[in-house]
Amino acid sequence: MQNGEQTRRRVSIRRKVGSQASRQLMLNLGDSMALAQNDTQSHRGKVLDGSFFEDMTVLEANQSSRVEKAYNSIKERNFDAEDVWSIDQSIFKPPEKEKALLLYKELVYTMKYQLGKRDQSGDSLSDGEIFGYGKQVFGISASEHKTIYDEVSKLKPPECYLNLKVIGAAGLDPKDANGFSDPYCMISVIDIGEGDVKDKSKKKKKVLRDFEKEEDIKLTKIKLKTLHPEWNQHFKFVVNDVKNQVLRVDIWDKDDNTVVWDSNNAITAIKGVKGAGRFLREMYQSARSPDSFLDDFMGLVEIPLKSLPEEGLDSWFQLEPQSEKKKANGKLHLKMSLSAKVSSKSTSIAHAVNKDFGNNSTLTSDQIYDEFLNYFVRYDCQRNIDFEPGKYWDGAIMDKAEIVLKQYCVQHEVSKLQQIVVQWKVYSYLCQKTLLSYKKLIDLLLIYSEESCLDELSEKENEDFLISLETFCNHGEHLLSKYRYIFSAGNPDKILQLTQLLMCLDKIHKLPVYANKFPHKQLSKRVADEIEKSTTEWFFLTEAFYQSVSQTPLDELKKLVQLTNTIIADLKIGASDYKPVFQIVEIDYNAVVFNKIELLLSEIVETCALKSEGELIAKGSQEFGTAMFELFIAVRHLHSFKKSIPQENTRKGGLDSYCDWFKKGVIKWLDIATLKAEQRIEKAVLIDEVRVIDSMVKHSTSAVDVTCCLGQICIFWKNLEWPDVSGAYMFLSQISGIIGKCAMDYAEMIFQKLKVKGFYDNEGQFDVTDQLCIMMNNMAHVLEFLNYVPEALEYEKVVKAMVIIHGEDRLEQLQATLKNIILCAQEDMDNKLEQIIKQVGRRVKESFSGYVNKIIYQHKIEVSQAADPLLEYIDSNLVTLNMALLSGVFNKILLNFWEMFVASSIEIVEKDSNKLQACHYDRLIKLLPIVMEFFYGDGKGVSAESLTFDSYTKLIKLTNLNASSTEQLIEEYYVNMCEFQKTADSSLGQICFKIFYCNRTKTLNIYVMNCKKLLPMDTSGYSDPYVVLQLKPDHLFPKQSTKSTSIQKSTLFPLFDESFQFDIPHPDCLKNGATLLFTIYDKDRLDDDLSGEVFYGLQDLPGLHHDSVQGAFGSVPQIEMNLCVAPLIGDCVKVLNNRRPNDQLASTFLDKQKERHHKMSENVKRAKQQLQKIKK
Repeated sequence: MQNGEQTRRRVSIRRKVGSQASRQLMLNLGDSMALAQNDTQSHRGKVLDGSFFEDMTVLEANQSSRVEKAYNSIKERNFDAEDVWSIDQSIFKPPEKEKALLLYKELVYTMKYQLGKRDQSGDSLSDGEIFGYGKQVFGISASEHKTIYDEVSKLKPPECYLNLKVIGAAGLDPKDANGFSDPYCMISVIDIGEGDVKDKSKKKKKVLRDFEKEEDIKLTKIKLKTLHPEWNQHFKFVVNDVKNQVLRVDIWDKDDNTVVWDSNNAITAIKGVKGAGRFLREMYQSARSPDSFLDDFMGLVEIPLKSLPEEGLDSWFQLEPQSEKKKANGKLHLKMSLSAKVSSKSTSIAHAVNKDFGNNSTLTSDQIYDEFLNYFVRYDCQRNIDFEPGKYWDGAIMDKAEIVLKQYCVQHEVSKLQQIVVQWKVYSYLCQKTLLSYKKLIDLLLIYSEESCLDELSEKENEDFLISLETFCNHGEHLLSKYRYIFSAGNPDKILQLTQLLMCLDKIHKLPVYANKFPHKQLSKRVADEIEKSTTEWFFLTEAFYQSVSQTPLDELKKLVQLTNTIIADLKIGASDYKPVFQIVEIDYNAVVFNKIELLLSEIVETCALKSEGELIAKGSQEFGTAMFELFIAVRHLHSFKKSIPQENTRKGGLDSYCDWFKKGVIKWLDIATLKAEQRIEKAVLIDEVRVIDSMVKHSTSAVDVTCCLGQICIFWKNLEWPDVSGAYMFLSQISGIIGKCAMDYAEMIFQKLKVKGFYDNEGQFDVTDQLCIMMNNMAHVLEFLNYVPEALEYEKVVKAMVIIHGEDRLEQLQATLKNIILCAQEDMDNKLEQIIKQVGRRVKESFSGYVNKIIYQHKIEVSQAADPLLEYIDSNLVTLNMALLSGVFNKILLNFWEMFVASSIEIVEKDSNKLQACHYDRLIKLLPIVMEFFYGDGKGVSAESLTFDSYTKLIKLTNLNASSTEQLIEEYYVNMCEFQKTADSSLGQICFKIFYCNRTKTLNIYVMNCKKLLPMDTSGYSDPYVVLQLKPDHLFPKQSTKSTSIQKSTLFPLFDESFQFDIPHPDCLKNGATLLFTIYDKDRLDDDLSGEVFYGLQDLPGLHHDSVQGAFGSVPQIEMNLCVAPLIGDCVKVLNNRRPNDQLASTFLDKQKERHHKMSENVKRAKQQLQKIKK
């Protein structure tokens, strides 16, 4: 017993370790797709068939590699490319001497009589530094400077003016009873200190009405009832001395409406008296007369003119009180600037410069500003180019130039809008000649948009501006036609310039002045045309690069693959670099370029693909097929770009039908692939060494070759990504068929190889060998791979796509078609593997029979000890199998061994039934659970459900029956008859009765009611029936007598209405086989005829499980049962027959039953013949 336990424990542990290794192997099988592409398999594929399948599986990877290589090549080439832009050096030519002297003279005059305060950046610069800069720009010598400076010093200084706009005030004090005021302003330019009161004891300011020079005073309009007046009135004052004068503004609250102003804000009438003098005199008198009513003073502002910046000032100023003892609230909003009038001097210089220009008209101030700016910009631009060659200049000129230009604009009232337009013309022209950042132009356009809302240009200035804008647009379009070369992708600086150029063009087209002048010019259309033009030029240049004078069809195919991959790389670069840029002008760059490329390429690809199909079909060249699929994958990748483009921006046709161009080629390749796969598998099996190639790998090289080959077919299909759904389903079915056929062919080759080695011969000793295990593992490995095929080939994806087209009602059919292809192959391989496993089982079955025979005949040794040799034999074989087989195969072998053990035991029981005695069967009964527990292996072996299969149930039943006593067998016979009774039909008639058991009286009570449809036993067509009641079997009820009803004459429907009682202890009713037997007889003169019988088991009697039955027969149901003729069959009858020679009880029982059965059968047969005659 102890040895047996050790054996079971050892097998269990070994099986667990083996299963872990097998599970790891199954995980490795899931990586067959990766294995199909590794270096080792690629080398072996080369040996087998020149790497046919390996070459096809790397197409997708090679495609990605080629595109990436082309992508990187374009990026590097673009980044390192020299700038194709050539700088026009002629723009840096200095002005002619006479013109230079005149412009420099204007510069000196401008700087000598400067107006306004410089900003902080220019405040530190001296006039000498500015003159030095001017001398460099215009090429002026020191002596020439002195002469010009002396000439300018003799010229009359310009007349100076203060330009003032009184915009409004806020937060004024309420002076009237209603909580408001009626404010107005009194304005004048006075000398510094002129407004101060000469009183040392107190600091006080004069009000303007105290001044006698009323002609120098301006008044605003009166704004009634407000503390936040808005005037927006313009004034212009003559300035005699900028450094020593201030702007003075007084705010008053008007207390009457007697003052009237004309359109120039001059006083025109006061109570009907004309002239301002009267008004002022009245104010003087009011001031001197404390009793007179006066306007209320609200505050004042004084601003020194020398503090005004060059560009003017727009600000709020806090109101000051007239004296320290008073308060003033509120603030005043003023906008002011200085300007000059240089009539005589300016005219002479303008004429002189104009004469030099060869123009009959006088140059305007903005034109002279244009000249200054032109030379300053070109000078500074050249300095930038010399300092940082190849870098785009941002357009920023030196501070010295800014000061000159600002002063000139101040003195000559060149408006901000005029300045911006001149700057645009100068910089936009420079952009066309040298490397100038377009950011400068964008900034100018933004400022123009703001200033054009506040000011206007003259008609001539506007026309010149439009010409400049259109000239730049034409230039921009020219650049865009060469954008791939000028603004190379991959170069951030150049992409930035392209971005800014497009922004600039976009802003130009959105300017109202431009849009109104050129309403028909749509920027997106103009730019798209240039992109198409550039793309067409690039395509033909690239195509020419990949062409040669003498090239074969294969060369042509390979070159087209290169061209397509270069196009894909270009599109990817465009999508990352150009697409975001061109969105600025609302252009879908991808759509424009792809549509053009598709149009140009589709015809070339179609022609080449159809030609290649013909070559492949005619020659079946592997190299040609590979190249053709490379082209297909490249075109598919190219066409996939179309999905990223909005449908409304795409064009129909082009590459949309590209899969049709390759369809025949794919069909031909699948034919070639089928042949190649069959050849590879055949060669793999032929050269297979059938040995373990690794401790963790339990199959040989041929299984690896087959799964890798089939895996490579799956990879090829997945990489193909056939776009046409119906075509994809067709090809998928064909590829599934190829895989299934190859798997079945491999299984057949393994099967035949075993046959050649004599595995199926039943002669000689059988030994489990590594070769046999490896061959089974090989089949299991390939069979396991087939489970992975639906996922690898993406069945679900293709079926879903088909359902979308053909409807949900086709779903099951579409799924079943594909799955059945693989399922057929799996069933075929499974059957062959099962045959091999069963053959293994058959070979060990004989050994099992020998061990079982020894065990059941060894009476002196305990069964548990006698079973050890059997278990050791099973263990040794299973250990060998477990170490060598995959877990799936081993489990099948394990189950088959158990089945063979059960089968051998059944054979022993059936074959040696005459020899075996009850003690032998008893030992077999004890052996079965021991062996079963061994195979169960604590849940790690055969499952409990598989252990108790039909044959095992049969064996248990047979052994139990044979081990039973004759009495038990007879009891089992009656149990079987009660079961048989349930299947009896009504052809022999029926009996109706009631029955119950009374626990109080310990009696079995039967009430026989009647019989129906009995067979006619007499020639008269009737019978004389009666019923005999017996308790069976006799050995259970030895003291019980037979009971009988009365005889009913000439009837087939006898009515008995008789009751009977049997005194039976309660336990006897529950015994196995306890039966009440009803036998129907026909009373005859010589011997009564048996006409039928009914078996009623006593185990479920009404009242058997209760103390009493209330109401006796009245409370129990009527029972109606069909008469039958009990057959003498069944396992228990067979066992009784086997015991007949040596068992008198068995012999007597069988003899009686046979005689009874024979008589009853004959009587029934005769009665049925009699019935047929009666019917006729």
